[in-house]
Amino acid sequence: MDIDLTLQPGDGRPVTEFERLRSMGPIFRSDSLGGWLVFSYEDVRAVLSATSRFTSEGTPISHAFGREAMLVVDDTTRHHHMRAVWAKQVAARALDERAAQIERIVRRLLEPVAAAVRDGKSVDLVPVFQSFTGEVITWLMGLPAERIGDLLRWNRALSDTPVLDMAPDSPALARHLATRKEVLTFLHAALTDRTERLSAGEPPVDLVASVAAAVGSNGITPAIALDNLLNLFIGAVDTTVKWLGNIVTVLHRHPQALAEIRRDPGLLPKAAEEVMRFETAAQLLMRLVKSDGTVLAGRELEAGERIYVLPGAANRDPAVFDEPDRFDIHRRPVPHLGFGSGLHHCLGANIARKEVTTFVRALLEMIPDARLVEVDYGVSWALWGPVRLLIGEDRSLSSVASRQAAAGPR
Repeated sequence: MDIDLTLQPGDGRPVTEFERLRSMGPIFRSDSLGGWLVFSYEDVRAVLSATSRFTSEGTPISHAFGREAMLVVDDTTRHHHMRAVWAKQVAARALDERAAQIERIVRRLLEPVAAAVRDGKSVDLVPVFQSFTGEVITWLMGLPAERIGDLLRWNRALSDTPVLDMAPDSPALARHLATRKEVLTFLHAALTDRTERLSAGEPPVDLVASVAAAVGSNGITPAIALDNLLNLFIGAVDTTVKWLGNIVTVLHRHPQALAEIRRDPGLLPKAAEEVMRFETAAQLLMRLVKSDGTVLAGRELEAGERIYVLPGAANRDPAVFDEPDRFDIHRRPVPHLGFGSGLHHCLGANIARKEVTTFVRALLEMIPDARLVEVDYGVSWALWGPVRLLIGEDRSLSSVASRQAAAGPR
């Protein structure tokens, strides 16, 4: 038996695979992937955290993001120096100060959606999620707004490829490399522009300027700066788009939780985290074993062997989470692994959190009678979330009554 990455929602989504894998023991050899699968919470966290034993270097992710990207580099000092460049700008407090602009972007994008839904039309939210996250990262990086279309096209092309290997002679790899070169050329020009503006006395006010200002200190070279700009650029859109799609879908499939959030929007941040646990966006991540004799889940491994971790399975581990297959926005807090763990914990997690809570809060306010019309998860659950999410207006009497009850007395 082997893992099936193509399960559709009607087949039970990834959950049926998690159950089957757990029945086989703590570690499972996948012939199709050519490596070991690990899925318990403790083992997944160990692989993601123990950079002395497991590495991203040499994996498809390192080829996609660059060898010097924070997501790849295991050298603690070098990693921390680079992370520190953006730490203050992506902290929760700094993003709170930018909340008004993020909300303006959301509401502008949702206005035509709300109008179309009121007219009885169904609207696909996924392109709206993409435009929203693209605009936010473009604004934070200080990139030209007129290039958002290019940025989204590039992001879609690059985000589709980093989990699994592609054949050296495959058209997909050729397209990926061509797109990557195009993006690096664009980012190099942006980095050069900021360097010139800094030399002229302009203060660093955006994420590109901050890394330009750091070049030449703490071993940060132009090549390191460029790889990390690519890391930031690729990682800023697709995973958040998947998370947004999962939040909207899960909440509408759990009307009691949705009603609670309507009554108390302060529950939304906890609900968003529970969605990331319940429907983890990054379901499959790859690492390589660093040295012979490395032990994982009781098995001795050899250097260079592939390890595939399943954060979604870890986030439903019954040894860690009570009733793990139940969606519960009041769940006892246990850190999920949806943003990774340890050294490579997602630097942009606070950006994503601010984006999803702002978007969903505005969506519930502006389209209060939304209903799910169609949800399509695509052909693979390695990166899990709707690729198509149609909403329409629910005009049933029960919907109106439920909404009025949720709003409480006026």
